[in-house]
Amino acid sequence: MTVQSARPEEEDDLKSEASQKLNKQDDTRGYMHRAVSVVEDPQALREIALLNVDWKEVLRDLQREKKKLIAREEEQYLNRSLFCLESSSAIREKFIKIAEWEWFNRTVLGFIILNCILLVLDDPVCSCSAVVCVENDYFKRVFYTRLGDCSSWQNIQPLLQVTEYLFTCLFSLEMVIKIIARGFILHKHAYLRDPWNWIDFVVVICSLISLVPGLIQNVTVLRVARILRPLRTMTRIKGMQPLIKTVLSSLRALTNVVLLLAFMMTVFGILALELAAGQLRGRCYVDPTPGANNFSSSALTILMSQQIPFIAEAYNMIGSYNAQITFCNSLNPCPQFAIDGVYYNSVCSFKKWCFTDWCSEWNNNPFYEGGAFLSFDNFLECLVVLWETLTLEGWTTDLLYNYQASWGDWSARIYFVMWVLVGTFFVLQLALAVLSDAYLQAVEEEKSEKEMEALHEEAILKPNENQNKAGSRKSSKVFETINMLSAIRVSWKRLSISKRYDEKLASASATIRSYVRRVVFSPYFVNLITVAIILNSVVMAMYFHDQTLYETNICQRRCALDPSLPANASDYCVGPLFNRTWDTDGQGGGQRPDQSVFCFMTNDALIWPNSNSSCSTKTNPVDCANAAGRTGLGCYFTTSGTCQLGMYTAATFGYQTGIVESSPIRISLRQLCGDDLTQCPAFPVALNHVLDNVNLCLTLVFVIEMVLKWIALGFDQYFSDGFNVFDCFVVIASTVELLIGALSTSSSNGSSLSALRGLRILRLLRLAKSWEEMRRIMTSLGRAITSLGPVTIFWVMFMYMFALLAMQTLGGNFKYNKTDSPRSNFDSFVPSELGHGAFFIVFQIISTENWNTIMYNSITAVGSASPWNSLLTIFIVAFGNYIVMNLFISILLQGFGETDGEEPLKKDSRTLASKMASGFRSIILKLTKKAKEVPRRLSSEFQQKLGIRNSETQEGLNLPANILRIHPEMASDGNEEDPNQILHVRIFGKNRILKVANHRSFFILPRKHPIRVFVAFCIQNPIFETFILLCILITSVTLLIESPDASFIAAACPMPPEQLDCRGSAAIPGQTVNINCPRNALDTNFGKLWQPCNATSGDIPPCCAIAYQNNILSTMDVAFTLVFFSEMVLKLIVDGLLFHQYAYLRDSWNCLDCFVVIISMLSSFGSAASAKSFKVLRALRALRPLRVIKRNKSLKIAVVCLLSSIPAMMNVMVVVLFWFVIYAMLGVQFFRGKLYRCVDVTNQIFYGTAYFPLGNLYTPAPLMAGNTSVPTIVECVSAGTGGTSPSSTGVWLDKDYSFDNLADALSTLFQMSTTEGWMDVMSAAVDVVEVGVTPIPNQSPWFSLYCVVHIILGAFILLNLIVAEVIKNYIRIKSLNDGITPFLTPEQQEWKEMRRAISSLKPLKRREGPSHKFRRFFYDIVNHKLFEYAITFSICVNVVVMCLNTYNQDECVVAIIFWINFSFSCVFVTEAVFKLIGLGPKWYFTDKWNILDFLVVLISISTISIEFLRGDYSCAVSGAVSVSFPGLKPLRALRIVRVFRLIRRSKGIRQMIVTLLESMPSLWNIGVVLFLTLIIFAVMGVNLFYNVNVGQDVYGRMSDLASYSTLDSAIFLLFRQTTGEAWNGIMFYCMESDQYKACNKCYGPYLGDGCGNSWEGIIFHVMWQILGAYVLVQLFTAVIIENFAELSKEESSILPMDKLQEFVEVWMELDPGATGRISVTLVPELIRSLSPPLGLRKEHVTEPMLIKIIKDLHIPVHGEHVRYYHTFAACVKRVLSEGDLGEEDEFEKEMNDEANDKSTTGLDSKYNRRQEEGPIREPETETQHDNRRTATAAEDYASRCLQRAYREWKERSLQVQKGQNFEAQLKLSLGR
Repeated sequence: MTVQSARPEEEDDLKSEASQKLNKQDDTRGYMHRAVSVVEDPQALREIALLNVDWKEVLRDLQREKKKLIAREEEQYLNRSLFCLESSSAIREKFIKIAEWEWFNRTVLGFIILNCILLVLDDPVCSCSAVVCVENDYFKRVFYTRLGDCSSWQNIQPLLQVTEYLFTCLFSLEMVIKIIARGFILHKHAYLRDPWNWIDFVVVICSLISLVPGLIQNVTVLRVARILRPLRTMTRIKGMQPLIKTVLSSLRALTNVVLLLAFMMTVFGILALELAAGQLRGRCYVDPTPGANNFSSSALTILMSQQIPFIAEAYNMIGSYNAQITFCNSLNPCPQFAIDGVYYNSVCSFKKWCFTDWCSEWNNNPFYEGGAFLSFDNFLECLVVLWETLTLEGWTTDLLYNYQASWGDWSARIYFVMWVLVGTFFVLQLALAVLSDAYLQAVEEEKSEKEMEALHEEAILKPNENQNKAGSRKSSKVFETINMLSAIRVSWKRLSISKRYDEKLASASATIRSYVRRVVFSPYFVNLITVAIILNSVVMAMYFHDQTLYETNICQRRCALDPSLPANASDYCVGPLFNRTWDTDGQGGGQRPDQSVFCFMTNDALIWPNSNSSCSTKTNPVDCANAAGRTGLGCYFTTSGTCQLGMYTAATFGYQTGIVESSPIRISLRQLCGDDLTQCPAFPVALNHVLDNVNLCLTLVFVIEMVLKWIALGFDQYFSDGFNVFDCFVVIASTVELLIGALSTSSSNGSSLSALRGLRILRLLRLAKSWEEMRRIMTSLGRAITSLGPVTIFWVMFMYMFALLAMQTLGGNFKYNKTDSPRSNFDSFVPSELGHGAFFIVFQIISTENWNTIMYNSITAVGSASPWNSLLTIFIVAFGNYIVMNLFISILLQGFGETDGEEPLKKDSRTLASKMASGFRSIILKLTKKAKEVPRRLSSEFQQKLGIRNSETQEGLNLPANILRIHPEMASDGNEEDPNQILHVRIFGKNRILKVANHRSFFILPRKHPIRVFVAFCIQNPIFETFILLCILITSVTLLIESPDASFIAAACPMPPEQLDCRGSAAIPGQTVNINCPRNALDTNFGKLWQPCNATSGDIPPCCAIAYQNNILSTMDVAFTLVFFSEMVLKLIVDGLLFHQYAYLRDSWNCLDCFVVIISMLSSFGSAASAKSFKVLRALRALRPLRVIKRNKSLKIAVVCLLSSIPAMMNVMVVVLFWFVIYAMLGVQFFRGKLYRCVDVTNQIFYGTAYFPLGNLYTPAPLMAGNTSVPTIVECVSAGTGGTSPSSTGVWLDKDYSFDNLADALSTLFQMSTTEGWMDVMSAAVDVVEVGVTPIPNQSPWFSLYCVVHIILGAFILLNLIVAEVIKNYIRIKSLNDGITPFLTPEQQEWKEMRRAISSLKPLKRREGPSHKFRRFFYDIVNHKLFEYAITFSICVNVVVMCLNTYNQDECVVAIIFWINFSFSCVFVTEAVFKLIGLGPKWYFTDKWNILDFLVVLISISTISIEFLRGDYSCAVSGAVSVSFPGLKPLRALRIVRVFRLIRRSKGIRQMIVTLLESMPSLWNIGVVLFLTLIIFAVMGVNLFYNVNVGQDVYGRMSDLASYSTLDSAIFLLFRQTTGEAWNGIMFYCMESDQYKACNKCYGPYLGDGCGNSWEGIIFHVMWQILGAYVLVQLFTAVIIENFAELSKEESSILPMDKLQEFVEVWMELDPGATGRISVTLVPELIRSLSPPLGLRKEHVTEPMLIKIIKDLHIPVHGEHVRYYHTFAACVKRVLSEGDLGEEDEFEKEMNDEANDKSTTGLDSKYNRRQEEGPIREPETETQHDNRRTATAAEDYASRCLQRAYREWKERSLQVQKGQNFEAQLKLSLGR
């Protein structure tokens, strides 16, 4: 065998490789030699050792030592501890070391966490309230039947007791160590001087007390103290103490808002107390007084078993479905009530029945909501009602509608809506703004402190620069050594590899790895994986639940078990098993008929070919209905056009004949569908196989991708990427799922995926990696979430503590005798079979979902019923929702905004909406381009003809020159805006400027065509625009008046001389032919013959007026439609249609007009035969009021702001939708088909479940076992009959929300994200078992995590990001409108705002006291501070007295309150008299507050007089005088005006009110748009849903008070939905597609009209929820927050408003007549009177200080005076002069002109007039220098100082000279 010689190329390669290896070996030897030489240098070794030092650990040691030094310096340990241990004591020194030891705190923290975990194991149901269990404790255990004998608690309780002893000892030892180390309490740094140690001390002491046997019997109070233990973690978790301090500082800022809230609640509380006290008390009772009724035994049992004995519910039968609360009074008496067909007398009572007599206790209100404490009967109950309304939970269903029924519709509506607007939309939003602002300020302060510490730490770590330079050479030597050592290591490694493996193998692996790397990173591979991910998501979205298929399979399996059927007959058995459709009840309504036939057979003629009664051979409904069929159950015609044979009755379906025919065997679901329930698939099998194969292929693709990435990147690099780790986890989970499926012996029905396969949905998150915009948002969101660590811990601790507190106080007390235990209880800490768990219930209360129900249950808790229990839930809502959770959201949004702004701008940073818009724009441009080419393609002959026609038209229609003349020279000049749109013409002798675009309209009319110009003149005339606006307003009013069913009534109303005949055979209840005839036999007009509509005598039917009104409105509608159509045609003539720049449809507002006009034309002139098809179009006519927006500039700006928010929201909405889709797919995998349950629709009973809506009645739960049980869908066929009846009322129904497919799941998740109804979804989720199995309460309690996670992420985080975008966009637009540009510095911006404030502050006249001594005496009294304090105190006491009123109070109490009010009235009258005498009427009524005071006096005198006449002044006379004053209650309510006097005396409340008043102009536009939108949706709602049946089910989500039947009801219903109150329940009723169930009137044209359907209901309500609740209301909120931010900015600025107001007051003292000027010599006095920073008041003023200030004031001097505005601006500018304030702009020049005008003409006008003692004074001019420069006050002051100094010097010189002369003369005289 010969060896082939290598080629020359290969030989060269081998030689080069060998030489490289030799060179590497030589390099390695060289490196080793040099490394040895370097390592021998000791200095180099020291430097190498320094490089390995952990400098962070060094920094930690330094910080620890620093803290110790600080502690020593602050003498924390220098004092004597416990009076005996000095700091130098060895014992104390050891305790100090232990207390300062890091692991000591860590150990204590670990024990605290372990203790918190063990506290969760406490069981309030099985535990005893005292040391020794009492009878009530055993009763509680027995009552919870599912707990059995509490055997598990017997094992847990000893463990908790032992650990309690252990933890008490450990925490006591910790306390002792700290006390010995620091002392107890006396010195500064003692143990109890630290507030954080107070918590530890209280917990330890309470624990020690509880261990003392026999000391305290009731240990519940001491157990409550244990909830404070989690707070101890706050002192030991890093970052928690600063957070707590920040929260506390934020709470201080809420003082003003809390005062405002208390003030508003006081106002509304007193108002309700005066007007609505006792309104919820009138209730109907079946009269229980002896002798009033003769009750049967059964009726007496029913009445006594009710939650409130003998109470009478709505309708005529107690226990009837959809029972509602009815109130009675003298105007609404109680009817008779029937029980078991026997009528009993009733009575209207204002007290509840106490078994033997009417209750006489103080809380005897029969209204049972909230334990009878939910009313306006006293002030404290008013506060509870107002707080519940404030939270917008239950404010309509529990409060508003009840008060509408008792108090009155409009009274209750106005009161509650006003409180919602003031309390929720204003005060609470102010609280959030204040809280957020204060928190951000505290964070900024903390951030600055941390930055200072960071600079200090950086100085420790940063080496000295000089030292670096000196040691650079040595350092380089050290690094060289390290590099050589690393090279040696790599070389040895390579040498070892070369020894172990073949060189070719290594090169081959490297080559393969490079190829794989190319493949993995190629764009084709990335796109392939992206397509696979999208395909995987599409596959996951295709899974759904098909209930019809599921029931068909059950029917087939049942037929297969039937021995009487042939073998192949089961293939033709079909479903559905249940008939879910409703039918007419014969009375004009709808009902679900009892079902007697179950399962059907198609093609029965093939099974029994010789049968004469085959159903499948029948082809029409009549023959099908008359056929009996082989089974004798009849034939049934389906909607598909086939006739099917009925197979089973309710008795024969669920039972099969056994060996003994008299003992049939019951068929179970397992028998039909197998033990694993997989034999009845609810998903198409073929589609399931396809999807399984696709899933297998996709799994292989993802596995291959993972393996290729392993090869290309290596394990280290692969797992360094978080997305790769996530991919690996998902791939492994999918592989395990496939293996489990392959090894499983049972056949899969494909109806559900495992949770492992469901994890594949999360691969959608990988798209964020390739989608740049989504990646940026998700990265920003991730960074923002990471900043929530401390506040999240605080939030969890808050929930944990209050969950333990609720368990200790209310655990085991929500189990009621006559109703089932509510799920929202505190019987366990975590979700369990008892309920959702206390921890999740606290979370529910924080989310405010049904928190009021928990409050009601707390008040009526068994064993601890008390109204004070409500404080627990109220505090959780107040602190947890409005503080903690909003801090959480505020920090999240702040972090999202900051990180979002830090992202750099990309080349293509357009939003998705902008990209779509650009694509649409390009299509339009292409169409336009083609349209412009159309005329060019015309033949020349046609062009010539067209030109001739145009010229002829112009000549024929040419107007006279004196009417119309076009100026081409003027037209050519154009306009600065756009010369192609402006045209100058002379028409009717006047020059006009018209907007006529420079193009051919419709490619025919040129720009200067007379017709086009004349039409433009007409439509652009203000008269035409006003006329159109008037038409819009009139037609909008007609829309509000128009009734949706008026056309039906008018069409059925007989016209004269015909009569409306409701007699004879037609007069059958429910069967009347004419819809205008009454259908109720109890109606007085039933069966009546009406006179013709034109009759002058007799009864005319009501339909005549409706028909007449409908004809008028229809005529007006047609007329206005033609007007609007004509307007559109005229505008089209002028502008053209579409294919030009300024065409009609290029304007979005014109598109809206065109759409409305087209809708109006179709609805007005549509065919009468298709009237119902045009119903939606007629509803869309409600859009007409939108046309008003185009014609109002301010509204147009508001709408533009609204619309501009949409693009800003798009990117965030994509992320939100992304999450919704992922979570919806996961929900489909978990819950599809599992929410069905058996329902008796007729009797409104839920079989097999433990929840009953009629909780106030005694309704025993159906058994879960035995013959009457309904465990599955099979037993539901014979529900309630036990198989003894051929028919059944049971039906297997889904809930209104479901996860059967992706669309339903998305709808459910959206409802949950609004935090409305999410607890119902969670209750359904924890009950699921399997498809076809009745849900069992709390069967899968941990499924509640699915709902909680979505609330946190979907509602609290993602939807709030959309809200943040709306608010951010508003602030941006407002900044642009205010002229705030990024080019202004903060100082310049502040100066600009100050100038606006200065221009608004006018000089005031000083009020001089009267000269008369008598009046002067009273003047001094009313201006004295003590007088003001006395009046304020009187007002406060008077308010307290007003709060003491109660319903039906004792006569003596009435008399006492009368005399107290009389005393206060005397005080207020005296105050008014004193002020009138002292100030005089002129000055008194100048002040608006005095007008308010005078009004209070008048009201007080009136009410006191009327009450005196009624005899309220005495116990004996009160109530005896029967004098009726109808207006006394409203007049008494006006006393509330006294409370408003407190605003004048409270600066904080006044500041909040100012914020509201300043917000009003901005809120007006948003409010008008909101109201306009509300009206539009209300009109649409009335047209679409006026006939919705409000009694569809037992829940009563809609009622006569809450419906779309009338416009006012629709408006308030939509406003309720705006607040989020039970909006989804209304949508459920409007989504019903079964006409007989959905419609209230199910006869004639009403059937199917105004009843809603699935599409109309969901689109309408979701659109309103998004537009109303998430856009308009949030814009409303943004205005308030922004105005408060501006106000707080003003207050925190260098010169707040009170400083500016001080200048006005000081100026008033110097200028009492408000002339606007003072003498220049008074400027120093002005400076001395102003407080810093404007002046020098309260300081020792020296001349240099005064000169220093005045020299910086550039105040121009006018004659000898300075002017107000100039002086004001100069003083402010001096304070702000640190930065560059810019040059004087137009605004300042206008201010100067205004000052000149006012000082010369306005303010000085009365001084410039001729006076009796002097001539007219000439206006002064500016004093100028020779160079025409204006002299300033500083120069004047300097000159005066010089003159004064010169005069003083001159005087001194003269005095000296005089002295010298005197001395000389004296010498001369002496010399003589």
